[in-house]
Amino acid sequence: MGDDADASRLQALVLGYNWNRRDLDDPISPALGNVISVRVAGAARRLLSDTSFVHAFGRLSLYSPMPWRSGYLLLRGDVGQVFAEQDALVPSYWLFRIGGVNSERGYDYQSIGVPQNGAVIGGAVTASATIEYQHAFAPSWRWAAFIDAGDATSSWSNVTLHRGYGVGVRWLSPVGAIAADVAFGEPAQQWRAHMSIGLAF
Repeated sequence: MGDDADASRLQALVLGYNWNRRDLDDPISPALGNVISVRVAGAARRLLSDTSFVHAFGRLSLYSPMPWRSGYLLLRGDVGQVFAEQDALVPSYWLFRIGGVNSERGYDYQSIGVPQNGAVIGGAVTASATIEYQHAFAPSWRWAAFIDAGDATSSWSNVTLHRGYGVGVRWLSPVGAIAADVAFGEPAQQWRAHMSIGLAF
């Protein structure tokens, strides 16, 4: 990443495509099934863009009941990469930062990326995963324990796992799960609280 590009002046005419597939037993509070999401976008330097690039990102989420009663397992995996002539000329929206709900609990929202001049900017690659176990303890209520791990950085050789460990509760409301979590992030050595509404991952 170069540090001489003025991010406020970067421009790109981007064409993109999103594909999502859901195969779930319940669209609001799933216990069995999977969700696949794919995003591909790109720009060409000769078409109103500062540089040519291709942005690719994929996510797989799996939901499965456990063999014993009232237990549920949630798995998530993300991977993405930007292929560019010059990474520093790619608008930040099309680079990767992670942190917070649905990526890396134990960290502030989009706080994991490439450090630059006291700030965090997007990276050209990202990979992250979640393992979460939920257990029903009352009608419409579950407790949860989870591990998140991942990174967003400039290249695959620079990947360093940022891990988050935590616990939380889930209320399966009529409009979707309402989640409250507390997680410890390392190597940042910090605690963070998170709340979310709707389908996890």
